Amino acid sequence: ACAAPGGCGRPRPDRLVSAMEAPATPRRKWKADSWSLRAQLLAMCAVVAAPLAVFVGYDFYRSAEEERWQAGRAAFTLAEIAARDTDRFLLFARTTLETLADRPAVRALDPGACESVLRDVVMFAPRVSNVVVVDAEGRLACSVHPPAAGPAPRVDPGLWLAGARESGGFTVGGPAQDFVTGRWTVSLAQPLRDDRGGFKGAVALSTDLERYQVLPPGPKPHDDSVVSLATLAGQGLARSGGADGFSGSDLHALPAFRRVVSGMEGPVQDLGEDGVRRVFGFARVEQADWVAYAGIPAESVFAG
Repeated sequence: ACAAPGGCGRPRPDRLVSAMEAPATPRRKWKADSWSLRAQLLAMCAVVAAPLAVFVGYDFYRSAEEERWQAGRAAFTLAEIAARDTDRFLLFARTTLETLADRPAVRALDPGACESVLRDVVMFAPRVSNVVVVDAEGRLACSVHPPAAGPAPRVDPGLWLAGARESGGFTVGGPAQDFVTGRWTVSLAQPLRDDRGGFKGAVALSTDLERYQVLPPGPKPHDDSVVSLATLAGQGLARSGGADGFSGSDLHALPAFRRVVSGMEGPVQDLGEDGVRRVFGFARVEQADWVAYAGIPAESVFAG
C-alpha cells in the first residue's frame, strides 16, 4: 500500500498548490519594440540608403560610360578625318604617277629630261619629298634630290619595284629608309612600259614619314590627342606631333594596336605607344592596307 497522502500516482496537494502559484517563465520573443531607438533609426536609414547607393553607383557608372563613348566618338572622328585625308593623298599620288608614266621623257629614262618634269611635283605637292625613275633592275635614272656621292644607288626590289612589276599598276610600298635620302619614307610607284608593253622600270614618289602631316590643318577637339597612321601588318608610318622612332616600328607588342586591327567595334581603352592610357578610335584607309587611329588620354576624359 502507498503511504503517501492521496494514494499512489496522485500528486500531493501541497505540491499542486506550489506549482500553481509558481510564476511561468516567459519565452523571449524578438520584437521591434525590444530594439533601442538608435537601432531602429539605423535600420530605417539602411533601408533607405541601400537603394540610394545602388542608384548613385549606377548613375556614376552610366556617366563614366557616357564620357567614354563621347571620347570614343571624338577619337573616331579624328581617325576618320586622318583616313579620308590620306585617301585623298593616295588618289592624288596615283593620278600623278599615271600622268608621269605617260610622259615620253620619263619613259625614255632620260636623266636630263625627266628631272625637270619631276621637280614640279615636289614643288607643288608638300607631302611629296622626292620623285625618282628607275630601270627594270632598280638602277636610278633620275631623281629630284641628287643621291649622295659614290656608286649609283639601286632600289631594293622588295620595297616596291617588284610589286609594280607584278601588279602592273599603282603600288604602295612599305615604310623603309629611302635609298636616295636615307630618311624614313613610303614610296608609291607606277610601272613604266616599253613600246611592246614590257616592263621597263618604274616612276615612284616618296613621302617623308617624319614630316608627314597626319591631319589637315585645323583645330583638334582635344589638344592632347595623338593620331597615328600604320599598316595593317603592324608597321608604324606617321604620327601627329612627330614620328621620331615611330616610323618603321613594330606595333604588334602594343595591346591597343592589336585590339584596333582585330576589328573590335566601339572605343578601345588601352596603353598607347607612348605609355599613356588612352581612349582610341580607328578608321580604315581605303586606298591602302593602312589604318588611322586616334587616342585621347583617359585621364582627361574622366578628369571630372
